[in-house]
Amino acid sequence: MNLDNLQFPDIVIAELYKNNLVDVREHSPDHADDETAKKSIPLVSEGLQYLGDHLKRTTILVYYPNDRYIADSQLTFLANVLKACSLNLADIAIINTASQRTSLADITNQLNPENLICFGIQPPLAGLPELPMFTITAVNEQMVLNAPALEAFSINNEESKLLKTKLWYCLKDLFKVQAL
Repeated sequence: MNLDNLQFPDIVIAELYKNNLVDVREHSPDHADDETAKKSIPLVSEGLQYLGDHLKRTTILVYYPNDRYIADSQLTFLANVLKACSLNLADIAIINTASQRTSLADITNQLNPENLICFGIQPPLAGLPELPMFTITAVNEQMVLNAPALEAFSINNEESKLLKTKLWYCLKDLFKVQAL
């Protein structure tokens, strides 16, 4: 068996090397262990904390009060969606709006994203107008897509299939994905 050409999915690499390869912007002076950090997530107003490297200037906003950034099952789904768009976790920044106070102005000033994807943001992000679901809208030179929470896509029923289809068409348009 030749191991020279062995390839792992992005999510596996991210999990194996999460403390070495994935750039997690931490602005906390102490380095508590992961379990303690998950239980006591600080609300910050300066220096956004995010998961990913933001290489392609795409910011994804989620709302998970019990997780540091995003739940594992939703991260797996998101990684698969990104892969279909020829992106990976290094290309984006995931911001958990439940763990830090932020606004559209904060995100724009610190990350200057080209694309902003909102998955189930509650309450709406300060500075972001009310947006219809599955519509790409230009807001302050950024393309914004509003979508339901990622959990809505993981249910195995007809409604979930319809949501996945709507999401895929929006992402194809947003990222200019060519049909095969």
